[in-house]
Amino acid sequence: MGDRSQIAIKDGDAKVYLYSHWGGSGIFETLQKCIKAGARLDDPEYFARIVFREMGAGKGGETGYGIGTAMHGDTEHLVPVVDCANQTITFEMPEWKHNKRPDPGEMSFADFAAMPATTFENW
Repeated sequence: MGDRSQIAIKDGDAKVYLYSHWGGSGIFETLQKCIKAGARLDDPEYFARIVFREMGAGKGGETGYGIGTAMHGDTEHLVPVVDCANQTITFEMPEWKHNKRPDPGEMSFADFAAMPATTFENW
């Protein structure tokens, strides 16, 4: 069991997916906290590191977190795709979740950061 989630960081046409086996129910709040902190929002490499650290990566063990170039097959939540160049977030839905959750669409960093946490309960 787990609470699997990912956050994708876009850099041009490429994306890196940051994976967490645990903590998926709080993944949007994690990203929101990183955006609100305001550090390196325009730098995908540094912002990816900030997000991965906030997700809990590096807190011991060889399992629980990963980095990849594709969506993990057992991701249980919408995957926010962070575009630092355009300061926007879009969402990818795991294949098995199609038609079960609405796609929130594209939003600015500012709009995402301003959302109340209760909004994420339906995502």
